[in-house]
Amino acid sequence: MSLFRGVLLLSGLVLFTSMAGAEVHVPVGDAREVYELLDRLDAEGAIRSGLLSTRPVSRKEVLRLIREAEESKEAERPEIRSLIDGLRERFDDESGEVSYLKPVSRISAKYLFTDSPLQVLDYNNDGDIYREGSNFRLKANTRGRLSFFSYSVTPEGRISGGDKVLTAREAYVTLDLWKLEIMAGREPMWWGPGRHGSLLLSNNMEPLTMLRLTNPQPALLPWIFRYLGPFRFVFFVSRLEDDRKDVPEPIFWGLRVNFRPHPFAEIGMERTAIFGGEGRSDSLSTFFKTFTGQRETPEGTPEGNQLVSFDGKFHLPFPIQPVTLYTQIGAEDQSRPGVPSRWAYIIGVYLPRIHKIQALDFRAEFANNHQPRIANFWYNHVVYTQGYTYKGRVIGHHMGTDSRDLFIELTYRLPVYDSRITVHYDWEEHNLSGDIREEKDEFGIRWRRNISKGLDAEIAYFYGGIENPGNSPRPSETIHQWEVWATYRF
Repeated sequence: MSLFRGVLLLSGLVLFTSMAGAEVHVPVGDAREVYELLDRLDAEGAIRSGLLSTRPVSRKEVLRLIREAEESKEAERPEIRSLIDGLRERFDDESGEVSYLKPVSRISAKYLFTDSPLQVLDYNNDGDIYREGSNFRLKANTRGRLSFFSYSVTPEGRISGGDKVLTAREAYVTLDLWKLEIMAGREPMWWGPGRHGSLLLSNNMEPLTMLRLTNPQPALLPWIFRYLGPFRFVFFVSRLEDDRKDVPEPIFWGLRVNFRPHPFAEIGMERTAIFGGEGRSDSLSTFFKTFTGQRETPEGTPEGNQLVSFDGKFHLPFPIQPVTLYTQIGAEDQSRPGVPSRWAYIIGVYLPRIHKIQALDFRAEFANNHQPRIANFWYNHVVYTQGYTYKGRVIGHHMGTDSRDLFIELTYRLPVYDSRITVHYDWEEHNLSGDIREEKDEFGIRWRRNISKGLDAEIAYFYGGIENPGNSPRPSETIHQWEVWATYRF
C-alpha cells in the first residue's frame, strides 16, 4: 500500500478530533504582525485556549481568538483593547460570511539593496534568495470561500540582478470533508514556540507542495484525554526536489500534536522524516518504520532521515511583570531503535511589556545543535547526503548544523502614530567542532507604520559582520542591507 493511500485511511481515523470548517490561513511570513499581536494577547492572559505554536492558523481561528480576547477581563485595559481593535480591523470584514470572493485581497511591493553576495542575512523568508545589488518583489493575493471549499493564491514577481522569476509564494485549496480540513498545495509552515528559529520545520525554506490534514480549530479529545485541554494535530506528506544530488524525489512527512492542558501552558510533540525516493522503498510499511524509528537492518542506519522534538510554552502572569518561557528540544537519528538521542535545543524568554512600560516588549532566544563527539551531525545523513534541506535551504533552524545562535529583540510601539520600532541583535557561530569557525554579528532596525486603513509601510536597515566566512581563514566581511516595502489590504 502506498503512503498516499495510507494518508486517506488516516483521515478516517481522526475525524472525531475536528470541529470547524475549512478556511484559508494567515500566512506565516507575510502576516508577522498578526502573530506578534496574538503572542502579546496570549502572554497577557487575554487568550487562554489558542495553540499558537502550530502555524499557520486559519482566519476563522483568529476570529475566534479575537472574540475570546474581547470577552476577557484583560480587555478592560486600554493598551490591550487597542491591540484587540487592531486585529479586529484586519479580520472583521468577513466574520459573518459563509462565502466570499476577493480577487485581490492584498498587494505588496518591496525593494531590497545589499552590498554583498553573502546571504547570511536572508533567512526565514520562504526561501527567497537576494542577489548583490538591487532586488525587487511584487506580489498579490487572491482568496475566497464557498461553503466547505476555500482557496488562496499569492503570485510573486521577483527581479534580482539579471534574473526575472514569476513564482507562487503560496497556492493551495482547502476542503471541509466531514469537518476535517484537507489542504492541497504549497504554503509555509512553522512548528514550535520559537520565533527566531524552529528545530524541525520553519519558513526558512521555499514552501513545500503537500497534502495536509488538520483540525483547524482546537478540539477536546474524548474520555480522560479531555484533561489534556484543547488539542490540534497536523499531518502532511510531500516530495522533495527531483534534482537532489543524493536521492531524487524522496518523500518528506511530518506529524505534530499540540495541547493546552492549562491556560498558562502549551505543549507540543512532532516528528518528521525523509525516506524513499528514486531506487528506495516508499511503501506504507517503510513509512511505518520511519514513524516508529526502526532500522533498515539490525546493524544499519535508521530507516530514512528521522527527527523528533518536544516543546513547551509557559506563561507566568505576574501582575507587575508577565513572563513567557519556552523551549524546544529535538533529537536526530537514534542511536538505538525508538530511542531519541543527540539532542539539540532552543530556549527563549518573552516579556510582553517591561514593568509599566506597556509599549515596550522584549524577546531573547538561544539555539544550539552542537554535538561534542560527532561533528556536523544535525541536519545531515549518510544516505540523504544533501541533508535536511529543500532547494538549498535548511528545513529547520536557519543556523544549520554544528552551530549556536543567540537572538535578542526589542520592540517599542507608538500607539499615537500607530507604528512601531524594532531593533535586534543576532549572533551565530558555526563549525563548532572545527578549528576555524564562521561567526556572525547582525544588527537590525525596522520602523513600521500604518499609514491609513489597509496601508502599511516599513523601512529597515541591517548590518552584518562576518568572521572567517565559509569556515575558512578569509578576511572578515561586512554587509549593509536596506529594505523598503508597502502592503495594501483591500
